[in-house]
Amino acid sequence: MKNRILRIVLSVLFIGALIAAPASSTYITSEAILSYGGFYVSSAAATGNITAATYLILGGTTTAFALNHFTHTSPNRLTYTGTSTKVFDIVCSISFTSSQSNEIARFRVAKNGTADATSEVGRKLGTGSDLGALALVHEISLATNDWIEIFTTLDASTTDTITADKMVCLIVE
Repeated sequence: MKNRILRIVLSVLFIGALIAAPASSTYITSEAILSYGGFYVSSAAATGNITAATYLILGGTTTAFALNHFTHTSPNRLTYTGTSTKVFDIVCSISFTSSQSNEIARFRVAKNGTADATSEVGRKLGTGSDLGALALVHEISLATNDWIEIFTTLDASTTDTITADKMVCLIVE
């Protein structure tokens, strides 16, 4: 676990340096990390009609960055285009609101449209105007053309919405 956390931190630092580096930089190469990518919410939108324990793809427009062996073909989705099956670390930070009070919002990484229960994190919001935040960290194996997305649900029995105000997700080999 300690080595995994260190690898994630170093990977995030590498991608941050890659994003911040001028286009003419020659001191940063993709050889240190072969496959990686990320996306962030560039325009928030509500994920509506959420019923208890039903996971839906998180709404909003996302913009990709630092893609190497990944494509961003639709909002909130990264598709692995590498040629061999690999294990990846996913790190997401999400801030969000709910349309109702006293809601527990849950988030999962989804692989090929199926929410992975082992990746679940949750947070309770006191009132609908509260801005909640959480981190989602998960490890997942991807083969060529597998994709990941972020899904959400609420514990409430009524139909409500979740809006991801801000979100950034990174995936690193």
